[in-house]
Amino acid sequence: MSIKVERSFRPALGAGRIVALPRCNSNIASTRRSDDRFRRIEKQMNVAATKELEIMKLRETASEHYHHHHHQRFPKTCHQIMRNLPGNEKCVDCGQRQPEWASISHGTLLCICCAGQHRALGVNTSKVRSVSMDSWTYADVVAMLEGGNDQLASFYTRHYLCRESYEHRRESSLLSPSASFSSSSSGSSDEDGGVYEEDITIKRYRTKAGLFYRKNLGLHVQRVLSLGVYKGREAYRGNKQG
Repeated sequence: MSIKVERSFRPALGAGRIVALPRCNSNIASTRRSDDRFRRIEKQMNVAATKELEIMKLRETASEHYHHHHHQRFPKTCHQIMRNLPGNEKCVDCGQRQPEWASISHGTLLCICCAGQHRALGVNTSKVRSVSMDSWTYADVVAMLEGGNDQLASFYTRHYLCRESYEHRRESSLLSPSASFSSSSSGSSDEDGGVYEEDITIKRYRTKAGLFYRKNLGLHVQRVLSLGVYKGREAYRGNKQG
């Protein structure tokens, strides 16, 4: 982590030139202590989350053995980690604060209105769950920890599948006001042949780009599960596939 050092420019005693003298070294030390504290807390939360997930796994194994379904809530520490992921403080589609629903297929959080629209897309496109009311599986929780709203939003932005990208392209004369995104530029596979401005937020989930994201997130989650004990999000970032 780079630390910006505040400097004061003034003549140094005994020197014939202007030099930069560092100021507030105590602030640097304080920042380093804060960083160390943050890393310790993060490590502790990852350890706690690993224990919660292992308990979930054991309960699922027992349920399969005794042919009895065990209702499992979203684990507490895992829930805190998921909430702290970038962008997860608001709905990934409309921006409403404190979303309480999830699209497991994309690892994102949704408000109740957008969750209803995702349900209409079908489970093959978006598998929706209530964070607080529905039962969760070990694999579903890992999908939410490995996903994130900003991660998906950045992906769609790169593929011009957001309102801001639409406006930018239209202003650049790449699209007329009434035009749609072609399949070559956005990967659209809709019956309409494109994604229009007014419904791009929902229609983008049925594009080829949307399918690509779901498929690769699913493959990544399966790879994480195959490695055994969950070690925290950062342990898999370097070699993430897709």
